[in-house]
Amino acid sequence: MDRTEHQSSDDREQARELSLEPARPPAKVPGYNILQFLGSGAYGEVWSATDLTTNRRVAIKFYTRRNRNDIRMLAREVEKLVVLEADRYVVQLLNVGWDADPPYYVMEYIEHGSLEDRLKNGFPMQVDESVGLFREIANGMMHLHRKGIFHCDLKPGNILLDQDGHPRVADFGQARLSTDDTPALGTLFFMAPEQADMSAVPEASWDVYSLGCLLFSMLTGKPPYYTEDLAEEIETTDAIGDRLLKYRDSLLAADLPTAHRKIPGVDRALADIIDRCIAADPKRRFNSIESVLAALESREFAKARRPLLLLGLVGPIMLLGVFGLFGYWAFNQALARTNEAVTAKARDSNNYTALMAAKKAASDINQYFRAVSQLAHEPAFIAEYKSAMANGELRSIRLKLADPKNNEQLAETREKFRNHDAIKPLLRAIEARLDDRFNEFPKAASWFVCDRFGNQVASAFPNENRTLGKNYAYRSYFSGFNSDLQIVSVPDLARRFDKESQDLPDTVLGASRRITTRPHLSGVFLSKQSKTWKVAFSTPIFDEGNHIIGIVALTVELGELVDFVKDQANRDRYAMLVDGRPPDIDDAKNYDGAILEHPIYGDLETKQQGIPKELEDTRIDLDVATEFNVAERFLPFYDPVGRTSISQKLPNNNTYRKASIVSVEPVMVQLQRSPLDAVESPRAEVAEEPTRLFVLVLQDYENVQTDVRALESQLQRLGILATLTLLIVLASMGYFVTRLLKESKNRLTRAFGDRTGDTFSSFPTLEQTKEWK
Repeated sequence: MDRTEHQSSDDREQARELSLEPARPPAKVPGYNILQFLGSGAYGEVWSATDLTTNRRVAIKFYTRRNRNDIRMLAREVEKLVVLEADRYVVQLLNVGWDADPPYYVMEYIEHGSLEDRLKNGFPMQVDESVGLFREIANGMMHLHRKGIFHCDLKPGNILLDQDGHPRVADFGQARLSTDDTPALGTLFFMAPEQADMSAVPEASWDVYSLGCLLFSMLTGKPPYYTEDLAEEIETTDAIGDRLLKYRDSLLAADLPTAHRKIPGVDRALADIIDRCIAADPKRRFNSIESVLAALESREFAKARRPLLLLGLVGPIMLLGVFGLFGYWAFNQALARTNEAVTAKARDSNNYTALMAAKKAASDINQYFRAVSQLAHEPAFIAEYKSAMANGELRSIRLKLADPKNNEQLAETREKFRNHDAIKPLLRAIEARLDDRFNEFPKAASWFVCDRFGNQVASAFPNENRTLGKNYAYRSYFSGFNSDLQIVSVPDLARRFDKESQDLPDTVLGASRRITTRPHLSGVFLSKQSKTWKVAFSTPIFDEGNHIIGIVALTVELGELVDFVKDQANRDRYAMLVDGRPPDIDDAKNYDGAILEHPIYGDLETKQQGIPKELEDTRIDLDVATEFNVAERFLPFYDPVGRTSISQKLPNNNTYRKASIVSVEPVMVQLQRSPLDAVESPRAEVAEEPTRLFVLVLQDYENVQTDVRALESQLQRLGILATLTLLIVLASMGYFVTRLLKESKNRLTRAFGDRTGDTFSSFPTLEQTKEWK
């Protein structure tokens, strides 16, 4: 970018030849030890050296053009430096070698190099740092102008930075006195367009333009109007006059640069100052360095006043904003507290409903346990059962029924069992007794009795009995497990459960068989006929020696067990029954979380259609439901049934898809203690025990929030009214602030003049600005 136009073609050739010479100083200087080459310019070279007398580091500039103009150039530059002696913004002159060959002068050595080096090594410069350097350079240029000196070649390479980072102006080879009408050519893209004329008379506005170019370069990294194409086009033009004309015409025709306005931190006032410095038309440029400094002072003054002005305008807005935020916070707090209170009340109501539903389910379950327990403990029934089981031939048949290896003859053996004379009195006695119990418990699906081997030896069904004589030792109501067993042989059963089974006096093919020793609620299973969930209630039959000789059981379709679910007319709250028993057999089907009763079963008329496979496989995460139930804050629970495709097909398909308040209550039953239970201390004969069945009550959260929404609407109306009132107050205050700002603007206009016109002759001096302040 440093394209100073001073050399003819011969001069450039000579400079090229000199650049090819070995790196050695042009001459020895008495009293100085020359150290190293620092740089070269249009008229010479600069070397660093040490003053042998004071050991001070200095810089020596040699005029190496080797013609008679050297002395003239040296004299001109020394003349300016002498005038600027002791000026802290200028590199100071120390010594002059008038008669040396080549001539030279010694000046201060500035430690931190030039601004050009700084731009290369630290671009981009921060805005505040750039403005600070710009202000100091402008102050230095103001001192020069007041002493009647125009620099005429301001550029980053001629601004040196001292050890404290302060700028010092150097290289006065092109400087002119204000009384001098000799033209001076500066550096391309740092030189004012009108300066690029061999007949131009030096003016203060030239340095104003260069000063603006310096600030533009510090902010953007390049001088204004600079493009690679334009620089190449100017350089390829041979004649110096044509080059200058091309440069001048290109800048006058170009649009004002805007790159500096895109720099973060450059405010509008600073950008305007740069624009008025680098304006190609001198009529639109600041006419003096004082005007530039006054504009900077005005900018700083405006920035200093801005917080007060903003405070006057923004302060009320902030105050109103604080009150608005406080009101909004209070609004949210009121809603939150109301929401918590309403939700807590709904949760309490939900919990009570779940508790009552669980007690109702437990009451029904207790009735079924009492029914089977009464039959199992009835002396006449036990006597008839033992009489039938004592028959030797019938015992042999029962052993064959219990042996899975007898599959080929199983149907024939079962037919012998059903027609055996010893079993018929028991069947008649059972059917007679159970007829009354069917009337007492109409929801029971079946009653049956199994011997100690698992064979069904007596039963009563509302419909045809097809299970008499079948072996059900694998069923959970017989074994006492939560799940049905999956076995293929009796020895396999013995290997898997021998440690857990009760040793019985009788054995089946040498293997002990697991049998429940106390009242037991079986695992759930799907009925093959009705395709609905069923559960069995069983209790063991004991003889006089407290030996288990069989079980009594009944089955119930779960759709009939807890009828409160089907009575829910208002579906914003509904209940369901969920199985929470994990399988205790490795290969058993997992029904943990299975939904046993749900209003959707009634919607689908499951008695006719059965439970669809999708609903059969749908599970409730009881851990999550329980956690949501006891959480301190409300957590929305979603019924998984609402996500099934079956639910989506219902007319009111949104019923089970809403966010709900969930309450979970376990179903506890009172079971009579078994004679085989270990008793270390006196205990009640009846103990309350968990069934691992759970009642879940779900209530529509949005419906609970109806009152809260009404309160919210009322508070919103009050908030809108308060906001409108505040806006009216704010508008009134804004009106008065605007008038004050307008009056302040008029005062600025009177003090600084119209800054939008074509001339800045009315711009105030620093003294005027200070007086105005």
